[in-house]
Amino acid sequence: MNEKLLDAVGSLDDELLENYFKTKAEFDKNKTRPRLSLQKYISLAACFVLVFAVAITAIIIEFGGPRGGSIGDVGADGNVTPDTSVDEGLGNGLSVSPELYEAMKKAQDVDVLAVIVNSQIIAPNDFNYNGKAFSEYNSAYIELGKVLKKLNELLVDGEYLKYGEALYKDGAPDGTKWTREVYEKTVAYYGDLFDKYIKNGELLENELLGEIKAVENARAELDRTFDEIASAYGSIFAEENLPFFEKISEKAEVNDGKIHLEITKAELQKIASSGDGKYYFTLAE
Repeated sequence: MNEKLLDAVGSLDDELLENYFKTKAEFDKNKTRPRLSLQKYISLAACFVLVFAVAITAIIIEFGGPRGGSIGDVGADGNVTPDTSVDEGLGNGLSVSPELYEAMKKAQDVDVLAVIVNSQIIAPNDFNYNGKAFSEYNSAYIELGKVLKKLNELLVDGEYLKYGEALYKDGAPDGTKWTREVYEKTVAYYGDLFDKYIKNGELLENELLGEIKAVENARAELDRTFDEIASAYGSIFAEENLPFFEKISEKAEVNDGKIHLEITKAELQKIASSGDGKYYFTLAE
């Protein structure tokens, strides 16, 4: 299955991230963590992954298939930074897959390579799919990521927050005691989620896990939509760019919405030398 990326990030709220790590530092200083069930360890790990994703502002998906198979990062402007680019001696910055990179290293200038041409973006931000712009789908995905992060955090912190003000007055039954400042900041951080999932001194864990699952399902549905968008735009991209490759390659045709080439290494290198950075090349199977 061909690889591609999705920008699911954009520029996330720096203040939110800063507050999270600041609060975490205060937690480490003023309280200990609860003993966690296996489910909560899994959720905490998932939360850490989400925080890391926020920090690097990139969530990657594979073009034409489920998550996985990173080829690089896509910025908020839709531009891709592939994991592998040909070095100065091979292609002057040509963006290629690792497999094509290795094939080019072994090839002579006159050798013909079987190559597939991909767009360097999943779709332009204003690309319309089912009545919505690509940027709207992106924004929805980012917001779901923020919600999922907070829900997973509450699954852990709720084990102490359920004790209410007693947590900083008397401490929890296991001896853990937060400062009042940390408690109040944490309650404010969760906002409505605190009132929704902590009632009468209990954490409504099953209900919270249900919402976590619902958000995960919503993100998975958007993943599938992104695959569809990538395919729809990819077909348009292929038809628009086929004439260019017909002029410079031994053979060029569109199959399954992608440009398939038979092109010499020398001609492929010239594309990079021209400074045209909108293509990402993979080795045909």
